[in-house]
Amino acid sequence: MLTPSSTSRAQVLKRLKAFSNLLDRAIPIPGTPYRFGLDPILGLLPGGGDCLGAVFSAYIIWEAAKAGAPNAEIGKMTFNVLFETLLGVVPVLGDLVDVAWKANVKNVELLEAHLDSIADAPSSEVLRDAAPAATPEIRAAQPSAQPIAPEPGSPSSQGVAVIAIAVIAAVTILALVGTLAIVRLLWTAFTGG
Repeated sequence: MLTPSSTSRAQVLKRLKAFSNLLDRAIPIPGTPYRFGLDPILGLLPGGGDCLGAVFSAYIIWEAAKAGAPNAEIGKMTFNVLFETLLGVVPVLGDLVDVAWKANVKNVELLEAHLDSIADAPSSEVLRDAAPAATPEIRAAQPSAQPIAPEPGSPSSQGVAVIAIAVIAAVTILALVGTLAIVRLLWTAFTGG
């Protein structure tokens, strides 16, 4: 039976799956099993395409933190986005990475695995009742008397998500500035001016 909390998590997961599929898998490549989405197409836009893709990816990380993803998972999600973003600014290679890496789908899969592990874990009340203590001292010392994990969307996971999003933004801006500097150098070298 789904509790209101698990129902809302399921709705968040369903929405994020649809969003990540739009970004990474919406368009089939005819005659192949491969698919790509809007993210690689956005990457083709000079200058801001990869930045816009990073913004969409950061949204998924924020929603995952609100849904209760632990800090370790948020770190993995951030790595996926940074890897795709940094390589995404490299002409041609970046577009191939965008098609193949699918950071958004990977990140939603990480969230789904975490939510599945929560659904499979017994609640703290079940753990507490499963091993009753003989004395009040032992009962007070039981580790199950404390929550198993922080509440979903706890300030710590949302704080980590804010830091992750800030890092993604900074790296994306630096990558964009670096790309523009390289383009300017190449332009000057080829035009002589």
